[in-house]
Amino acid sequence: MFESIPSFLSSIEEWLKKRNIDVEHYEMDHLCWRVETHKEYELYKILLQERSELLIESKIGWRMIATYKLFNPIHYAGRVIDVIELPSPKKGSYYPTGWEHVEFVVKDLLLENMMKKYRTLSWKTSGLNDYRNPTVAIALDDGLSVKFHTKTLQNVIEEEQNMTI
Repeated sequence: MFESIPSFLSSIEEWLKKRNIDVEHYEMDHLCWRVETHKEYELYKILLQERSELLIESKIGWRMIATYKLFNPIHYAGRVIDVIELPSPKKGSYYPTGWEHVEFVVKDLLLENMMKKYRTLSWKTSGLNDYRNPTVAIALDDGLSVKFHTKTLQNVIEEEQNMTI
């Protein structure tokens, strides 16, 4: 899992560079590891518990998603990534086990402006109206994706936990 991070991030970086998408000034918030089966979901939760703190595991969109903060962050190309998202399989959808997406925080830019700036891309906007953390995404050629949102995942989790206290 962790040894494949450099090649995963390198492929994302190459895809973005080929399309002149500049993400240099945006925080790389978290990485998402997808699994094919519920058994794998349980196994990767154990693996991640050994290397990180569970921030939350909750039901989102009819399935469980666990989010972890790494004890030892990932360092890649001058970036520090310390959050991993692990969604359980979505009923009716197939995802091969592996890294699936990376998310960037674009605090200083409206997501609509970003989509206008890169209007030739096919934007997935189903998360744009999420009041907690509006999100837009670009599907890459090989099943991977890049997502952009306005707050870090950890901040959203903290806000939700504070609302329930």
